[in-house]
Amino acid sequence: MIIYMKRISFCGVLALMLVCAMTLCSWTSPEMPDKKQAEGEYKREVKVATGREFVEALQSDTRIHVVTIEPLNISHAIEQMAQEGKIRHMPGEGQGEAEPGVYYTREYDGLSIVIHRLHNLCIVGEDKKAGGNLLVIPRYADVLKFDQCRDIVIDNMVMGHEEAGSCVGDVVVLDVCANVAIRKSMLYGCGVDGFSAYRSANIQVSGSDIYGCSDYAIMLLGTRHV
Repeated sequence: MIIYMKRISFCGVLALMLVCAMTLCSWTSPEMPDKKQAEGEYKREVKVATGREFVEALQSDTRIHVVTIEPLNISHAIEQMAQEGKIRHMPGEGQGEAEPGVYYTREYDGLSIVIHRLHNLCIVGEDKKAGGNLLVIPRYADVLKFDQCRDIVIDNMVMGHEEAGSCVGDVVVLDVCANVAIRKSMLYGCGVDGFSAYRSANIQVSGSDIYGCSDYAIMLLGTRHV
């Protein structure tokens, strides 16, 4: 079952109560952690002020505090780290299972980040008014893609592509993820979809704005408990 929300600009609490039937493509539901686990106690507290510091801080059991209102350019960070061999290309099908960590995929006009199999991760903007700001340059890249992750919180963040116009990438993408909350954040175009979730479960978006995207604010495929 595919659920589209065509409305591009909205604010306040978003509440979707949805039970998706199994799609024709079989999949395994991710684990559904309990409430205590979802709230998380983080072993690491990291303050970041650059795109590279942000990417390097992406680990399980970590709360990342974005302490500047200046945009953190994820694209520059992963390009540089890929050249240095600090992050690797995400293995494709038949190439073996990737270890938990941060990877990239090569898109038509640049690299796109993939956050793979991390858990208990919080990304929070410290400035109460402006929040933290993440951006990417390639229009074919997603701003943040989570793959097989669980217990993820994004709080008080602004995320999008550097320039308006026609894009192919999305803003936030979940693929086989569980227990994800996006709170008091702004997801803006030119991304095709502001928020996409595939084969995922237990998703909450609240107090957030999604606007300026070229197709849909939200797109859900095979996703339940939203």
